[in-house]
Amino acid sequence: MSLFAQFFLHARRLAWPALVFIAASPSLVAQAAFEQLPAPQYAGKAAAEILVKRTRIDLDERLQATSYAYTAIYVHSDEAVRDYSQISIGFNSFYEAVELEFARVKTPDGKVVSLAADAVQVQSPADENFYQDSRELTFSLPNLRPGATIEFQYTRREIKKIIPDGWFDSFWFNWWEERAANQGMRVDPVVSASLDIFAPAQIILNVKPSAALKADFWQKKQGTITQWHWQQNGLPEIMLQAGMPRSVNLFPMLQVTTVPNWNSVALWADNLFKPHLVTDASIISIAQSLQKNAKTPQDKAKNLFAYMQDKIRYVFAHVGRGGYEPHTTTDIVKNAYGDCKDQTILAVALARSMGLSAYPALVATRSQGLAQLDIPAVNFDHMIVYFPKQNGLDETWLDTTAESSLYPGFSTGIEGQSALIIKPDTQNLTLIPSRSAQQHRAQLSLHFKTPTQAEVRADFKLELAGVFEESLRATWLYAPEKQKALTDMLGNLYNAGELQNLTVINADNPFAPLQISGEFFFKNAWQGEGKPLTYGFGVSQLLSVFSDFMRMHKPAERKQAVENDPGYSLAAEVVFASPAGAYQPVIQSRGGNYQNAWFTLNQSSVEQKNTLVVKSHWVLHKNTVSLADYPKFYAAIQSVLESAVWQVTFVPQEASSSSTSGEGNKQAQILTSVQRLIDNGNFADALLEAQKATRKFPTSGEAYYLLGLAQGYLDKGEAAQQSFLKARELGFTP
Repeated sequence: MSLFAQFFLHARRLAWPALVFIAASPSLVAQAAFEQLPAPQYAGKAAAEILVKRTRIDLDERLQATSYAYTAIYVHSDEAVRDYSQISIGFNSFYEAVELEFARVKTPDGKVVSLAADAVQVQSPADENFYQDSRELTFSLPNLRPGATIEFQYTRREIKKIIPDGWFDSFWFNWWEERAANQGMRVDPVVSASLDIFAPAQIILNVKPSAALKADFWQKKQGTITQWHWQQNGLPEIMLQAGMPRSVNLFPMLQVTTVPNWNSVALWADNLFKPHLVTDASIISIAQSLQKNAKTPQDKAKNLFAYMQDKIRYVFAHVGRGGYEPHTTTDIVKNAYGDCKDQTILAVALARSMGLSAYPALVATRSQGLAQLDIPAVNFDHMIVYFPKQNGLDETWLDTTAESSLYPGFSTGIEGQSALIIKPDTQNLTLIPSRSAQQHRAQLSLHFKTPTQAEVRADFKLELAGVFEESLRATWLYAPEKQKALTDMLGNLYNAGELQNLTVINADNPFAPLQISGEFFFKNAWQGEGKPLTYGFGVSQLLSVFSDFMRMHKPAERKQAVENDPGYSLAAEVVFASPAGAYQPVIQSRGGNYQNAWFTLNQSSVEQKNTLVVKSHWVLHKNTVSLADYPKFYAAIQSVLESAVWQVTFVPQEASSSSTSGEGNKQAQILTSVQRLIDNGNFADALLEAQKATRKFPTSGEAYYLLGLAQGYLDKGEAAQQSFLKARELGFTP
C-alpha cells in the first residue's frame, strides 16, 4: 500500500449507528418462497446474483419504525461461496434490535437446509480502544456450493430514536457483501429490488434518489395510510476499484427524511451537547493556565491543542449512550480520556473560557466513504472544533484527536468534507476548505558525494507536508517496527542502493513538520579512477513511494473513473558529483517536461563545479478522470514512468570530447528535439521527426523508442509495439 493510500489509516471517529431499515408484519415472504423466486439471469457473467432484495418499512404516528428485509442470492462460483458463507448485519444496540427470522440454503439438487441454531451469534467489533454499542448479527450458511440459493429474512425494530421528532434513513437497492479475509466489498447484479414505506397519511417524506436510481415509483393512499413504492429490476454488477469517485450517485440508492431542514438537526445537536458543556472552577483554572503565556488568540488555540494532545487520551467510550451524546466536561478532565465528541466538548469549553469564539462541528469524514448528506439527517461520523474568523485568529478547524497531524489537526480525512456547525442559527452545511497541491508535498534533496574506490554514497533529506507528512508520521508513531517500516518504504527510491542511518525528527512535535534524513549506499557502482561513472534518476522513483501509479489498472481492466483527490506535488533536487580529477558530465537522456489536464512535470539541469544538479517538480492536479479518458491518462502516466528519466555519465575529459563531438552531438540534438515535441504534446510533429531520426540513425535504439512514444500517443498501438521491440533489440533501455 502506498503512503497516499494509507493517509487516513488512523482516523478517529464517532460510531454512528448502522442504517435503520425498518417496519412491519406480516412476514414479507411465505415459507415456500424458494418456489417463487425468479430464475438466475447472470450465469457466466457474474460470480453471484441477488435474485430478490425486498424491504418494507412501517412508520407509526410517533415515527417509530419497524422493518422486514428479505434477500435471496444465487451463487455461481467457488469465490462467491467463500464470500457468502458468512453474512453479517450491522446495527446499534442502543437504538435498534435486530432479529433473524430465518436463513436457509437450497442446494443444487433441490434440498432445503435451514440454519443451525448454533450458527447465529451477535458480536461486537473488536478494537481495544473502542467501547461501543455497535453490534453485528452474524450467521454461517450450511451446504453452500456453486448452484445453491441463499434465502434469509430479518427484522429491525427501532427501540430509541436519534432525533425524537424525526426519522431518516438511506436504502441501497444492491446488496453489499464483505469479501472473505477482509478483501473489500462486492456488489453483485440484482434481478429484482423493491422498497415499500407505509406511514400515516399526515407524515411528509422528503425523498432524494441518487442519479443511478431509475426505479419505477408510485404512491397511493389507503384509508389513513400512505404507501410509497419503488421497484428497480436488472441492476448490473458494480465493480469497486481503488481510486474511484466517492459518490452515492454511482449507486442506486434512496435517501428519505422527515426532518424539515438542517437547522432542526443543529438545534437537536445543540440541545444534546449543551448540558455537557459545564464550566466550573476546574475548567476555568485549566483555561487560565493555557492563556497565561499566550500573547495572541492564535497562541491560545495552539496551547489548547497541545493540552488536549498531552492530557486527554483518546479512548472511544460511549456504551449506553448511542454514539452521539458526549460525557460532561468535568468527567472528561477527571478521567483524562475521551473520544472525538468528548474532546470537542472539552476543547470548546476551554476555548470559550479563554475568550475565544468556538463551536462543535459534526463532520462526515472521507473514511465514512459514501456520505449521505443530500437531505437533513444525522449521517456524520466525527466531531471537531470550529473557530470562526475573529480578532487575531483566522477561521480554523481544530481536530484534537488527530494524533498524526500537525496543528490544528487538519487531516486529509476532513478537508473538502461537509460539516454541520452546532449553534442555534445554523441553516446549512459548511464545506471545510481543501488544501492545494502545494500543501500536500514531498520534497527530496539527494546529494551524491564524491565517490571513493568502487563505493558511491548519497545523503538524502525528505521534507513533508499534508497527506505525506500525516502518513509518514503515522507510520513512525504506530508501526510496531517503525525503523524497518520506513526504511523498507523509502528504500524504494533506489532499489539498487541500501538505505542507512535513517533519522527522524519532530515525530512527537505537533507544531513542526516531520523531517527524515539518511544515506544511500551503492556497492560496486563505479569501476574506479579513470573510468566513467553513470548516475540515474527519474520521477518514477518518487511515484513508486508516494503514489499508486506503479499499480494502475490497464485500460481494459478499469471499470470506474479515477478521482485524483487531493492533488499533490513531488519535488526533487538531485546533485550528481564528479569523481575526483578531470571529468565532464554527459547527459545521455533528459527527463523531459509534461503538461496536460491531469498533471504537470517540469525538469531541468544545471552544470556547476564538479556537479550536475537535476531538478524535478511533479504536480498532480485535483481532478476526476472519466472512464472514456482513462486510456489517455494511463498512457500519459506510463510515459512518465518509462521515459522521464535522467541518465548522466561523468567521463574523463578526453573521452567526453570525442563522445560529444561531430555526428554523436548532432544525433543527441535531434533526439532531444523529438523528446521536447513529445513533452509538449506535439505528437504529429514528433512522429515525423522521429521517423526522420530512425532513417538517419538506424542503429539508435533511442530513436526507435521515441518513435514508439509518438506512435502510441497517436493511437498507433501495433506500430508502437514494433518500435519499442526494435529499440530493445538495439540495446536501448529507458
